[in-house]
Amino acid sequence: MTKKQVYWGVFLITMGGLLLINSFGWLNCDFGLFLRLWPMFFIFWGLSLLKLPDIFRKILSALSAIFLALLIIAIITGGWSYSKHHIFHWHQNENCNIETTHKLLNDFKEPFDSAIKSGNITLDFGAGNLTIGDTTSYLFSGSGTMVQLNMNISSDSAKQADVSLSSPNENKAIHSLKFNNTLHLSLNNQLPWNLEANIGAAEARMNLTKYNIPKVSIDCGACDLELQLGDIANDQEITIECGASDIKIIIPETSGCRVTSNSGLSSESFEGFTEKREYHETDNYSAATKKININLSGGVSSFKIQKAKKI
Repeated sequence: MTKKQVYWGVFLITMGGLLLINSFGWLNCDFGLFLRLWPMFFIFWGLSLLKLPDIFRKILSALSAIFLALLIIAIITGGWSYSKHHIFHWHQNENCNIETTHKLLNDFKEPFDSAIKSGNITLDFGAGNLTIGDTTSYLFSGSGTMVQLNMNISSDSAKQADVSLSSPNENKAIHSLKFNNTLHLSLNNQLPWNLEANIGAAEARMNLTKYNIPKVSIDCGACDLELQLGDIANDQEITIECGASDIKIIIPETSGCRVTSNSGLSSESFEGFTEKREYHETDNYSAATKKININLSGGVSSFKIQKAKKI
């Protein structure tokens, strides 16, 4: 048996075993630890390439495969935002602002200020149940499981609200593939919002039909996502990157839509689209006054796009 056969055999057995164990709810492990120990993968790999006795090289190759499988599981469960922080210790620089709010709570709401003309909202949600949909007379409101809230208000004359909400397992180590965390969010529909979501192993339902959201960016691991888009914004840019997820997107019937996909081994179903050389698009894309551009990137996922049904 060659070293290459040992490597891929052990890797596939480990990945399959972890996913099978988790399907029965028996997996309970601090996967965040493997994110912090990620350089060990390269150490095992490098040692396996040295001129050592064949048996030791195969053992090191097997250890490297096991560690890679655990690292992939950790990234899938934590989401890219959580993972990049622990792997690379990346931090975003904060812009100057005149007001900063930092809270940890179960229910939250922020009074609406007519001076605020636009908003950016960032969601870091590791695992559990995430919903967005209802409108509110507040700037935003909602409830969840010990949600961490940060808010910055810019000092410009046309103020911009930068809001971030994160679930507990984005603030702490990931312990399991299954959580009971919740986050339910409502936004004010009197101003435009840009939405960024970093999601781990979660069930997410985002009904954005009542909002003016020109830009949506979603990065998810093992997520069951349903995203429903509206036609309030004239142009919408939707970007979704995922690992092993089930993605369903519902678009308005009157909007023109173009899909660019780089989805690897993923399955795709684009209802009512015509395939072109580099993209898929609806027949009304060129003539439509309101357009949606969707960019998809995934490993082993399922992408489905369909038009909203007439009421």
